[in-house]
Amino acid sequence: MVGNSSYLLLFVACMLALPTYTVSTAEIAFLPPEARQMFKDFGRLDIGQVERNVTHMTGILKDILARLLAPDYIDAIKNAKGVSEECKDNFLTYIEDKQNDEDYANRMYYSNGDRDFMRNLYRFNFANWGNYELCTNVYEYANAPFKTKQCAIGIPFYVPTKTAICVPASCSKADVRLLTIAVIDERPLPDLLEIKKNGYYECIDTVPWSAGAIVSMTIISVLAALVIVGTSFEMGRGWFQQEPQLPTGKPNPNAQPITNHAYTKDDDLPKESEEIVKAKDGFELDDDYKHRSSETSSGIGTDSETLSDDRKVDDTTAIRMEVVQPALRQNTSCEKFITKFLMCFSATTNGTKVLNVSNSGGQLNCLNGIRVLSMWWVILGHSLLFILGHIDDYAYIDRMIGQSFTFQAITNASFSVDSFFVLSGLLLTYHTFKHLNKTNGRMNWALFYFHRYWRITPLYMIAIAIHANLFVYFGKGLSMIGFAEYMHYACEKYWWTNLLYINNLVPFPGNLGEQCLSWSWYLANDMQFFAISPLIFLLLWKNWKAGFASISSLCVLSFAATASITKYWGLPADGSWDNAKYNNRTYESEYPDGDRIYGKPYCRIPAYLVGVSLGYILYKIDKKKLRIPKVAILLGWCAAIATGLAVVYGLWNSHKGEQLPQASAVVYNTLSRFAWSVAVAWVIFACVTGYGGFVNNLLSWGVWSPLARLSFGAYLFHPIVIYAVILTWKTEMHLTIPNLSIFYISNIVLSYAAAFVMSILVEGPFASMEKLMFGKAKRE
Repeated sequence: MVGNSSYLLLFVACMLALPTYTVSTAEIAFLPPEARQMFKDFGRLDIGQVERNVTHMTGILKDILARLLAPDYIDAIKNAKGVSEECKDNFLTYIEDKQNDEDYANRMYYSNGDRDFMRNLYRFNFANWGNYELCTNVYEYANAPFKTKQCAIGIPFYVPTKTAICVPASCSKADVRLLTIAVIDERPLPDLLEIKKNGYYECIDTVPWSAGAIVSMTIISVLAALVIVGTSFEMGRGWFQQEPQLPTGKPNPNAQPITNHAYTKDDDLPKESEEIVKAKDGFELDDDYKHRSSETSSGIGTDSETLSDDRKVDDTTAIRMEVVQPALRQNTSCEKFITKFLMCFSATTNGTKVLNVSNSGGQLNCLNGIRVLSMWWVILGHSLLFILGHIDDYAYIDRMIGQSFTFQAITNASFSVDSFFVLSGLLLTYHTFKHLNKTNGRMNWALFYFHRYWRITPLYMIAIAIHANLFVYFGKGLSMIGFAEYMHYACEKYWWTNLLYINNLVPFPGNLGEQCLSWSWYLANDMQFFAISPLIFLLLWKNWKAGFASISSLCVLSFAATASITKYWGLPADGSWDNAKYNNRTYESEYPDGDRIYGKPYCRIPAYLVGVSLGYILYKIDKKKLRIPKVAILLGWCAAIATGLAVVYGLWNSHKGEQLPQASAVVYNTLSRFAWSVAVAWVIFACVTGYGGFVNNLLSWGVWSPLARLSFGAYLFHPIVIYAVILTWKTEMHLTIPNLSIFYISNIVLSYAAAFVMSILVEGPFASMEKLMFGKAKRE
């Protein structure tokens, strides 16, 4: 997940460090007693400081809007430098018509953001969104002399502080800024210099197509065209291979039996090769890859399956094939390659493999359920995290989330990523050792690494291209363009770190929010763990004691690094209510908001090593029936459940405002994710060895299989889906349990729909192309 789960109420903790402004007592509208009591309920705020800051900020915005629409500043607008003439003329017309009480001008005026300070204060929300539809419809419904659009003027603050303003469509964002500066300079005041210096501006505009967007769209269009051609080709082959009406006459004695050269049984990989070259990550089972890249296309049907054998057919069949498919009698090598290449893009083939509900994971079927439920947990956490800047009542959220025991399962959703690390290490270890056992320790390590890179990078790069270049065209909203520009800049600067899977380390220490595709820190960690895994595997293969000694050493080193970093930088417990640090080292450093633990491989590797250890144990067991005393099984389940609950809900009491002792924060940050991983490992072990009961039945349900195959795509695209929805809102969301539930379920559906489309478009075809390129090498 992007950032710590404690970010859910960042505005409360950050108020402790709000900048102090020099404002005279006469300029402060002090809060009434009931408002002061509301902030006392937070228990963590300096009331006097809150009064000064929020009054100062909102007063500035109120003054700016009044000046922009006041007749006294008409000369300033006329003389504004750099503003387009059309914008000036339309804006002056607007001011004049507002004084004359014209209907369209009144609509524009009353569509601006609400500037009632006390109403905003009680909600602790100073973002005034206005009425988008009222603003933009004045040309059509109120006979305005010009088209209009909605913009916003804001001041950087720890909570959203901006107000919407309806302006002529001829005014660009730069024009609005220059007009604002012009009215400030007309009668400058010290307070107004703040917005002149640090103010930001947003407008809902139509964005022209950029070069990057055109290139990205071209690549996606080419892939879509190949899918259409490949699907049509397969459907055409299936239609032509149906039995036609036979012509009268004698059979042709020279007719030769026809073999389907597109897919033959010889093309299928040996099972031992299939299992190892996949080198799966934590998102989908190795057996799922067999469905994607090793099975013949079910869309071809049983006819092609029969013809793929080198068995002879009778003369009548030869006549049928000769009549219907004369061009296929003597396929050249080029024709065979083209046929196979087009079949790689068949939507019916790839779609059937994805949607197959049959379990093929053997004893590891329970991993499907864990993978899907973990993915849903990730989406749940992000659904709440991403909307925090787009809700209407922060004071209510403070009470609803902070003081709710059950909400800790959402605020601590970041532990779901550790479940992925466990699955990743387990699957890679289990299938690698099964292959090493069958080949007497031989492994094509070059293919091992290439396969992993080829398997996940194409879809990963497509996600970056969409996020950086195409996202801005998904809809219109006040923050859409600014967000898209920020992400485009990050990807333009750091895309190469994603391509090399070092985006969690470069720049160092970095900030998750500033990365290109910020949630891809997981992929960087997982690839780095994958890269060093063969060293551990070789030790385990040669001497299991040496292998487990290396695993234990890595865990101890990771614990020491995490504890030292937490202690030195004074970091709070990850997930605690009070996010205040124990010292000022981070504030005094070059990266005060740097990511020092969350996305760093040396702090996150214990969960992966737990998976490696479990994978080796399951390999050694190899479907053997273990006889474990019932008491031990009961104790194991009780310990796993208690550990999981303690990790997720253990910090709930911190909502009372009492900061944990630093020693407790160090221990929690060091051991909580490892403890969660061990609890997940027990669930998997119990299910695989036959002691999972109804839990195993639930997790091994066949319905999870297609969803598990889509988990990688869902992980990549679900934040894009969520942001696309949020940033196109024209009003704020009133957060309630039903509203959040509907929003969450919608995000799941849309995310998996996007993942399915991308599986057909990118993931499935590239998996099949790898088989086409290296099928022979894999068999060898």
